[in-house]
Amino acid sequence: MNNIPDNDLSASRRARRFLAIYILGYVILSSLLLLLNVGMVYSLYSGLAILIPESFSKQIGQLVLLLGPFLLLFLEWYLYDLLTQPFRTYR
Repeated sequence: MNNIPDNDLSASRRARRFLAIYILGYVILSSLLLLLNVGMVYSLYSGLAILIPESFSKQIGQLVLLLGPFLLLFLEWYLYDLLTQPFRTYR
């Protein structure tokens, strides 16, 4: 029926399970970081809102509150990648 040996099949299942857990962890961590980033950007913007002219306040506020957390998330993952690169082993 199936020409794949049992140990190769179980190794394949373990690899898929590991990949699924890795992706799930990545998504959960990214979601938590985004929540923290939204709080940081909102508090920073609300503190600095007095310095922005009234005519641009709404447009700039929407731009900062929308793009700020995603830019911070990109920066966080980029720094994580840079910091962990020396410790990685490639097979």
